[in-house]
Amino acid sequence: MSTIPKSVKWGVPAVVGTALAAGLAVIPVVAGASPSLPSRTPAQLLESVQHSGSTPFSGRIVQTSRLGLPQVPGLSSLVPQAASSAAAGTSGSATVGSLVELLTGSHNAQVWYAGPTKARVSLTAGSTETDAVRDGRDAWFWTSSSTTAQHATLPADTDDALSSAAASVTPSAVADQALAAISPTTDVTVDGTAKVAGRSAYELVLKPKQSGSLVRQVRLAVDSDTSVPLRVQVFSTQATEAAFEVSFSSVSFDKPDDSVFAFQAPSGTKVVETGPAEVGDGSKADEGRKALAGVGREAAPGDRSGFDVLGTGWTSVLQVKAGDGSAKEAKDAVAKLPVGTEVSGSYGSGKLIETALVDVLVLEDGRVLAGAVTPQVLEQAAAG
Repeated sequence: MSTIPKSVKWGVPAVVGTALAAGLAVIPVVAGASPSLPSRTPAQLLESVQHSGSTPFSGRIVQTSRLGLPQVPGLSSLVPQAASSAAAGTSGSATVGSLVELLTGSHNAQVWYAGPTKARVSLTAGSTETDAVRDGRDAWFWTSSSTTAQHATLPADTDDALSSAAASVTPSAVADQALAAISPTTDVTVDGTAKVAGRSAYELVLKPKQSGSLVRQVRLAVDSDTSVPLRVQVFSTQATEAAFEVSFSSVSFDKPDDSVFAFQAPSGTKVVETGPAEVGDGSKADEGRKALAGVGREAAPGDRSGFDVLGTGWTSVLQVKAGDGSAKEAKDAVAKLPVGTEVSGSYGSGKLIETALVDVLVLEDGRVLAGAVTPQVLEQAAAG
């Protein structure tokens, strides 16, 4: 399983990136009547959420995307390998292709978390199940579409990155990205209560003050007992319904039993010993998992050769730099892109792909810019 860089989160647009990359299932969550809870201020909720990170849990995570994202055959070929490798720690175009699939597909996940060295996430896509497990110094990766399972013995001083990767599909991880961007550019309020996964929660609301963002508000449903975020909804300026939602449909805050993390390879499966950074099989599920571990976190110093983050706060833009291909190859790739509006300016020429929450600018010079921002902000960023 890939190592997550120790770094500073780069802002609320990562809410979109991290959560979208999670690729979980579209399963309806039925809300009950709003519960009556004692009054709490935004400051009190923020503080309690920030201290809830070590809470053990298990549950089913569900996700709904209403981005209006078009099907884009061949989009992965437009993104240079260097940038994808920097962001996700795996081969370039394949990873981006997996992310596109995750953005437009239906997936589900079961997650168990018992602390920094014990975590497990099980992803299901169609008939394929993928498990990533950390149990102390043992790390496992297995997918039902393969006849092998990969195992790595971690160094004694390994940090909790692998467990964090497993936990990063949860509402808590998405909420962390939103809370990391609270600054003078954000209004924070408490707006009533809600029922999520049968539990009472406070509704904490973040609203951008900056113009140019496609995010209208982010709503966090914070568990009234544990302060763990149970649901995150991202609303676009372009629609009334949430453009993205990730939520527990069921959750328990009892510590998972140790037996959950004692992975046993299925009968007939060959166990392959590998290094910690090499765990994974190159499959789409693996690529999506590795991308999940990298998207939404800024690269460590010296590890940003493939991309830049332009701007700050709610109007941050991710710029993927041009790869090693020729200018003609990049131009031809843009010309063949079956979606998008042709645009040009001082930054050059390319195509603009718009969705409810994320806009993407693909340029003939090989650059790709994306963010939860308006086309005008993207073009300004591209122009430098």
